[in-house]
Amino acid sequence: MQRAYITHKPDAVLITGSTGALSALQEVLGTIQNLPVPILVAIHTPVEARDTLAQVLNCQHGPPIFAYPNQRVQNGLVFAPPGQDILLKKGEGDEVRVRLHEQNAPSALAPSGDEFLISAAHVFGYPLAVILSGYGNDGSKAASFYTKKDFPVLIQEPASAAQPEIPLSIASAAPRAPLMSVRGIARTVHQAFY
Repeated sequence: MQRAYITHKPDAVLITGSTGALSALQEVLGTIQNLPVPILVAIHTPVEARDTLAQVLNCQHGPPIFAYPNQRVQNGLVFAPPGQDILLKKGEGDEVRVRLHEQNAPSALAPSGDEFLISAAHVFGYPLAVILSGYGNDGSKAASFYTKKDFPVLIQEPASAAQPEIPLSIASAAPRAPLMSVRGIARTVHQAFY
């Protein structure tokens, strides 16, 4: 239990990952999908995988709700559209709004975990980041930024990740962040609210 690591009730839960993250995501969402805050998910997914993503996630949680431009962020579960970066910005009256843009390079990873998490850190008071399986180091800059702000980051333990590179790089960037099983992450996030 990492309750002491999460010192306040988060005002948003942000989940990112890449290769191998979908099965972990399904397990996490089974526990946290009804929390009383925005739950925003940005998993590296190519544009052509939109239907596949919908099929995978529809198994347990209903069809995914994909973010749209200038959407007002509210409590509930929303996914970044495949192949698009999702950024969060302040709107009128401190509303949080969605900004989307497609990657210019077809080989670029989208949505970007770094851009997503850093934009969220600028609009929420105490966001909670969850980092799941994947290749590369996307999210490392954001994890370092969260550490400086004392925002919590929960990392899937590399041994349980289908692809451990992202969890390992995040652990280096945020050395105080706990490495946890997927079940442990889900339980810790849920317990932060109750």
